[in-house]
Parts: sequence; structure tokens; C-alpha cells
Amino acid sequence: MDIENNEAMAQRAEKSRNLLNDVKKGGEAAEMSSRICREYLDNVSATDELQAEILKGIKAGEDFYHLFLKAVKAVSLMTSNPQFYTQIKRDCRTLYGGIFNQKEPLVEMLEETRDRMEKLQKAAAVEADIDARDRITRCIDAHRDKIAELEKQIQNAE
Repeated sequence: MDIENNEAMAQRAEKSRNLLNDVKKGGEAAEMSSRICREYLDNVSATDELQAEILKGIKAGEDFYHLFLKAVKAVSLMTSNPQFYTQIKRDCRTLYGGIFNQKEPLVEMLEETRDRMEKLQKAAAVEADIDARDRITRCIDAHRDKIAELEKQIQNAE
């Protein structure tokens, strides 16, 4: 099965390379086609990597939440629809993290909240305007509350 998959990937890549070479011979329209083709090749490559990660993840017992998101990312890349991935990820976090209280989405939300709070703290440190600094400080406080809430949820999810 892996050999067939690798052969199919190699055939797709070869066809795309041939198309890219043909396109390089033209003018402005060819440049646009070339850009689209390069994007397609990048997406094929990223999708192939995601497929390999999914196969390895299943064998390693990785949680289905992350495997599902990788599969959705692959679909999103091949359809050139990044909003599909963004929407599914947001909905899964809401459902599995917020409603079903599963650990993995909660941990992701915690990490992102911490990252945002760190950026806010840096912004507050350099902000000269007192009103703006006060607004940023209120945002930092809200993030601290959210972090505490997420930490409790993660503890309860274990």
C-alpha cells in the first residue's frame, strides 16, 4: 500500500513539474499559471507530508483530535480553501474543549492564550498613551482569568 501511495505521489509531482516547465515559456498569463502551479505543488507536498504524519500517528496511538485536524488541513490545502480548516478547528475546539471538556483542545487554547497575553504584556511595556495602556492592562487581566479557567478545566479533564 505504501509503495502504491508513493508511486501515485511521484506521478502527481512529475505531472505538475511538466506543467510548470510548459508554463515557464509564456508571458504574464504564464506567470500567473506558474504561480498557481507552484502553489499547487507546495500543497501537494504538504498534503503528502500530512498523510505520512497521519499514518505514523495512527501507528503511534496519537489522539484522534490531532489526526482529524491533520486530515482536515490536507483537504483544505488540496481544495485551496484555508477557511475550511480554520472553521473546523474553531468548531472542534468549541465542541470538544468547551462542551466535552477534552484535554487536547483545552491545552491548545491555553497555549494560544498565553502567547496572546505575552504579546499584550510586551505592548503594555512600550505603550506611552495611558488610556491605551489601561485597555491593554484590562486585556491582560482578562487573559489571566482565562488562563486560570483553562488550567482548571485541563485539571478536571485528566
